[in-house]
Amino acid sequence: MDIIIILLLIFLILAIILRDIFNPPTYTRFALPLPQPPGQPPLPPFIYFDIDTRFTPAEVSRIKTIISNVLANWKLHLTQKWNGGLNNGVSS
Repeated sequence: MDIIIILLLIFLILAIILRDIFNPPTYTRFALPLPQPPGQPPLPPFIYFDIDTRFTPAEVSRIKTIISNVLANWKLHLTQKWNGGLNNGVSS
């Protein structure tokens, strides 16, 4: 039984390797505006991501939304910590 599991794992690994050899990933770059939280040195205006073109349009949209939400939460965190310039705030 163990040998069957090992052989299946080897087959799976080979299938993944061959898939990437015959269908190599290509990427599309997209840019998102980078929030400028108070109290931070000037940041670049955009942050860039390379996304695999094998994702469906719906998946790409979800990925972009998730990244945007993370950046918005990051800005909220730093804004709360900045506390109007006192830099002693508590982040929710």
